[in-house]
Amino acid sequence: MKDGFVALISVLLIATILLLIVSTLNFTGYVARVSVLDSELKEMSQSLAEGCLNIGIIKLAGNSNLTLTTPETHSINNYPCQIISIQANGYYKTIVTQAIVNDIYTNLKTDIDPTSLKVVSQIELATTP
Repeated sequence: MKDGFVALISVLLIATILLLIVSTLNFTGYVARVSVLDSELKEMSQSLAEGCLNIGIIKLAGNSNLTLTTPETHSINNYPCQIISIQANGYYKTIVTQAIVNDIYTNLKTDIDPTSLKVVSQIELATTP
């Protein structure tokens, strides 16, 4: 009788351990998929914010004295992005853009040389100013 009890307990322990291993591996795969999706959405958000930056640079090409204090929304491939502001920053112009894709934000602050329209510096902000 004791041999059967030991065998039954052994089977239950082995089954429990295998179930825990399978559950852990399944959860790891799920987390990896979510991480990959978040990185792809961040890349898309970054590209949209840079697209709005390019729209802002084109606006500066038409008028180097342009300032913008009210956000402008633009659509790129049916995804919205905003030019938050275009302001003078000494000699340079500072363009702040934002793009949001599925709650993944990219806020860029870019200094532009208004004469050559070249990017002087660019940083990603945690929030828009």
